[in-house]
Amino acid sequence: MKKIFIALAAVAVLAACSKSEVEYTQTGEISMSPFTQNRTKAMVAGTEFPQENFMVWAWYKQLPAGTTDIAEWQASAEAQQTYIDEKPFKPSSTTGLWGGVTPYFWPKVGSLLFAGYYPATDEMANLVSYDFSSTVNKMTVAGFTPGDYQTTGFVNNTTGANHVEDFMYFNMTPSSCDGSTVGTDNSVTTGSQIDVYFRHALSWISVIVAEAAGTPDGATITVESVKFTDVKTTGTGVVDNSPVTPATNEISWTPTDAKTDVVVWEGEKVLGTAETLEKQPVVIPQEMAGKLVITYTVSSTDGSSFTETKEVELADFDKDNTSWLPGKKYTYSITIGTSEILIDPIILDWEVVKPELEIE
Repeated sequence: MKKIFIALAAVAVLAACSKSEVEYTQTGEISMSPFTQNRTKAMVAGTEFPQENFMVWAWYKQLPAGTTDIAEWQASAEAQQTYIDEKPFKPSSTTGLWGGVTPYFWPKVGSLLFAGYYPATDEMANLVSYDFSSTVNKMTVAGFTPGDYQTTGFVNNTTGANHVEDFMYFNMTPSSCDGSTVGTDNSVTTGSQIDVYFRHALSWISVIVAEAAGTPDGATITVESVKFTDVKTTGTGVVDNSPVTPATNEISWTPTDAKTDVVVWEGEKVLGTAETLEKQPVVIPQEMAGKLVITYTVSSTDGSSFTETKEVELADFDKDNTSWLPGKKYTYSITIGTSEILIDPIILDWEVVKPELEIE
């Protein structure tokens, strides 16, 4: 008798971030302190932002200082001015803050409104736009593909690695207005720093493989391939806070029909204790329409072996959650085991045959 079993589990971990209030206390250059939340050390340790550039928009309007109601920005007959038009902010080795590659400065009167995204690459600059008018308040990333899923498009565990696959944003909200205040003498108190909190726009996929407890010592289980099928590779994301749309700070994705198989392991990995596979793709949030496919070999000490392929519908893991969502990490745990093939021999008793021979 042969018995093979595979245990699989999918766990979704919330990794979303929210924008917080900002406050300025003195006049000077505009600087930002970026944070991310709920990111594991495989991405960025704690809430520490990578020492890389990000892109910023800022709009100016001669509204009362510290105006945080975006409806007031949009309702005013006076059109807002684009002050910082999708420009890079870079980290400072001395202040620990991010300032404009070209420095930008606080106005003496009026208010500022901010939005931005990461990474600050030429490719992203061609894809991301922000439309802000009396009727529209919307960030759009058009036709985005997070890497080619074979060589890039993966997060790894290397400390200090570049994370340009991890598209993040902070969009325009009431709390992304400056926190300027007006003194009793009508002077405006502004400041030199703003805290911004980035949200993750993609879904992060991780796979853990392990040999099942109780697997016989003489059995060797080798995983040869782990892949996700029918993954849509490209999509357009929108964060829509327009007045005619129910406001949301969450990005909404519309994937295209382009699909691929995302291979997270290909080679020979002998199973032992639980091990996280190095390749961890970040994907366009989408319906889980494909499968998780595992190919493995079970071998004995004399070299005898067989190879099997197990396919599992991704949507079968959790009937109530059948889509990869923005800002969540999904961990798939694969446990493979086998029972020894045993034979119970039984000798059938001799059947007595009495041939009759007649000789005449």
